[in-house]
Amino acid sequence: MVLPRRYKLLCPVKGCGQDFYNKSGLTKHINTRHANHNILRRSKSPTFTANAPPVPDDSENDNDESDRDALFDDFTDALRDASQPDGDRTEEASDWTPYDDRIQFEMAEFLYKRTQLSQPNVDWLMDAFTAFGYATGTPPPFVNHDKMHSTIDSTTLGDAPWYSFSAQYTGSRPTDREVPKWMNASYDVWCRNPHTIIRNMLANPDFKDEFDPAPYKEFDNDEVRQYSNLMSGDWAWRQADLIAQESPNNHGAMFTPIILGSDKTTVSVATGQNEYYPLYISLGNVTNGVRRAHRNAVAILGFLAIPKGERKDREDKHFRKFRRQLFHSSISTILQPLRPAMTVPEVAKCPDGHFRRVIYGLGPYIADYPEQVLAACVVQGWCPLCPKHRTQLDQPGEALWDDYGVVGDLVPFTNDFPRADIHELLSGDLLHQVIKGTFKDHLVTWVGEYLHLEHGETKGNQILDEIDRRIALAPAFPALRRFHEGRDFKQWTGDDSKALMKVYIPAITGLVPDQMVKTFSSFLEFCYLARRSVLTDKSLKQLDAAITSFHEHRKIFVDTQLIITLATFASSVPRMASAPQSQKRLDKLAAARADFEARGMLIGSLLYGVIQAFELAASEANARAATPADKGQSVSGDVTGPEEEDGEEEAEQGPRVESSVTLARRAGPT
Repeated sequence: MVLPRRYKLLCPVKGCGQDFYNKSGLTKHINTRHANHNILRRSKSPTFTANAPPVPDDSENDNDESDRDALFDDFTDALRDASQPDGDRTEEASDWTPYDDRIQFEMAEFLYKRTQLSQPNVDWLMDAFTAFGYATGTPPPFVNHDKMHSTIDSTTLGDAPWYSFSAQYTGSRPTDREVPKWMNASYDVWCRNPHTIIRNMLANPDFKDEFDPAPYKEFDNDEVRQYSNLMSGDWAWRQADLIAQESPNNHGAMFTPIILGSDKTTVSVATGQNEYYPLYISLGNVTNGVRRAHRNAVAILGFLAIPKGERKDREDKHFRKFRRQLFHSSISTILQPLRPAMTVPEVAKCPDGHFRRVIYGLGPYIADYPEQVLAACVVQGWCPLCPKHRTQLDQPGEALWDDYGVVGDLVPFTNDFPRADIHELLSGDLLHQVIKGTFKDHLVTWVGEYLHLEHGETKGNQILDEIDRRIALAPAFPALRRFHEGRDFKQWTGDDSKALMKVYIPAITGLVPDQMVKTFSSFLEFCYLARRSVLTDKSLKQLDAAITSFHEHRKIFVDTQLIITLATFASSVPRMASAPQSQKRLDKLAAARADFEARGMLIGSLLYGVIQAFELAASEANARAATPADKGQSVSGDVTGPEEEDGEEEAEQGPRVESSVTLARRAGPT
């Protein structure tokens, strides 16, 4: 038996009068029957100044005025286009489109994003909701997982569809032998429109308080300049100056750096050792804290192709060149939708709700050392920033390779975009090159090699055991990790290396020469300074001093005849790359949450929101039910007044009896 509901919900559209038993039915009715029922809001009248100066009548300024009028017309047209929504979406605080209500949205976010529940378990849970609400006629949030997925997919906010293109080798083919398979193969590249992704990030209201629309300089109380976010550095200032010099129409435009990153990774869990090559994109105007907090300021832009040849092809110079050039050509093709707005500003909505003229530009490229070598077109073992002067690089390929470490027959992707220099956009990788590379895989390894070389295998191992015992004896202290078995374990992570850095110097003191200890001291000084979230001019000088000291003291490893390799080391850390469809739905959920929060629709807990909506609907239903009851009541001999005849007197809210008793919601102390 289905119990009747106490209250009905009426359609708020004037002239409709349809009533419903639940909020989901009302929302669905409005979306289907009144989709085009928009409320037009009257704009405020402009404020006029009584003593405004007269408009000058000067024929010499006609050309300037016409130019300004043309620029204003272009801006208003672009603003009109930019302000068009993706669909008929109202900005009311009760519009949960495409979800029926808050319960349905938070259930989808909880199941798909927070717990990542499997599809069969989602179906079982929806069946359980159906069984639980069968007696009262309460439907489940979703019928099954297909309905949940289709609801998420219908979200227009944050939508950036995936598409693919193919690439193939177009160079000369051998005539004296069989053509290698990789020359005839087609390589698919999957990606999304970077222009759409960046505009979605710019329009995200969640970034409104952590957004820098222009380069800035920040100083502390002692007038010392501070460097923290991308827009606080000198590079952003130089780019803004270049943009202003290109055209007068660029004056006043907002510079929007595009941050890119890549990391080829191997996924072995449930994939059979598949390799993926994700390409990431981020917005340079948001603060560093937004990117680190996983607040959807970093998105997957695409998956690059990974050419694979036979063993004999790995040393083929044509195959290696094709593999490198495919990387650059693919990124250049993916970024082409941003190319027009890198020279001519376009109007875009920003996180603070304002519309600005923005002009894009390629920003920092984040990658570990192998990726930097590939992006910078340099030889493995050379610095990607290349300290050689650029005027000395116009030489034959062999000279470039041997003398300068440059792969001269490659065209970097930055060549296709204005104001972009890949060697200027790269920076050191703190985790892989400094912490895991220089410290763990070089300095710590060199200490072990020195002990074996100086004291022999047996005595050297005894000293290493003593170092491990000292590390294990580190006292218990907050933020200080205790290695119970020393450092003798195989699987090292970045956190392991960071923890070892804190206790390694006292562990080796007295067991190795003092100059080696000073080498570690100089290195740790540099490392901890570089890890600060805010740098100053003073700390930059301290960094230079630490580097100078490190290079001076590290000569002990050369003097002891250790074979050291000065090439920067990096290792790849596997990261699970989400499937395109899964990432697309996560972006839509994140965009929907940001939109609902901006409109104040997610205040309080889910239960609080449901109770508030129920009490509001109940009070409105009581008010509507009270009016016709009062109109129908009559007492013999009473005279009906004109106000009561017209029914204009509102029903008084409160109890319907002369007195009432309200009990406490919970028992008090006895």
